[in-house]
Amino acid sequence: MEFLTYIVLLLLTGCIVGFMSGLLGVGGGFLMVPIQYFLLTAIGLDSSLALRMAFATSLAAILPTAISGTIGHYNKHVVNKRIAILMGLSSLFGGLCGAFVSTQLSASYLKVIFGLLLLIVATKLFFSQTNNEKENLNDNFLILLFSGFAVGLLSGLLGIGGGVVMIPILSLVVGLNMREVVGTNSAIMIFSATGGLITYLYMGLSLQNLPEYSLGYINILQLGLILITSIPLSQLGVYMSHKISSDKIKFIFIVLIYYVGLKMIGLFEFLGLS
Repeated sequence: MEFLTYIVLLLLTGCIVGFMSGLLGVGGGFLMVPIQYFLLTAIGLDSSLALRMAFATSLAAILPTAISGTIGHYNKHVVNKRIAILMGLSSLFGGLCGAFVSTQLSASYLKVIFGLLLLIVATKLFFSQTNNEKENLNDNFLILLFSGFAVGLLSGLLGIGGGVVMIPILSLVVGLNMREVVGTNSAIMIFSATGGLITYLYMGLSLQNLPEYSLGYINILQLGLILITSIPLSQLGVYMSHKISSDKIKFIFIVLIYYVGLKMIGLFEFLGLS
């Protein structure tokens, strides 16, 4: 692969990931992981190591992008600080555990289970009632803690920010409106990405034969190229999230969850569309 193509692909990935992070409050790991995996294997890296590096580098890119988006949403007063901190701390612990499991086991079966879960969540979200008809459970301490831990576990395990799972939880279970959902989830992603990132750094520092510009499982070159475009584009996403109606944001997110769920279960690969 030509080096220019390598650079352009990562810069474009950063643009898309940054914009979606600001608009929907998702980390974009579902897009970054396969692209980074493809690029790493294209330069001859072992597929097992390439997958873990894609997970770790994705989380490293999600962290500053989520911080940028959270600042924008916080300034527009749509971040629920109590929920963000409570669920964020439990997701940080979940991220630590998920990343450890990822460095030890194959994630293939868990990816299928995760994909099926997303399809169920998307269907439930599609048929959900309006926010004022939902039961508000944001005072249920145990539900908030458990949900945060579960999302953090998936974040560390699969190198995603966890937004594709956390957003339905914040909307359907906690009862926040869509703008609060997007803003609060951006803040929670800071914690979940940090948890997974710490583990990937620690577990990868003793590895040998890593590609150039690597810090443990994190590829610094890929990370830098993605961040160049993702951080500024996240602010554009924040701006657009307050110009688009909540129903449209919800619809975009449902389509996104269906796509990720179908990809996780391997449908596109089965149809030869990977």
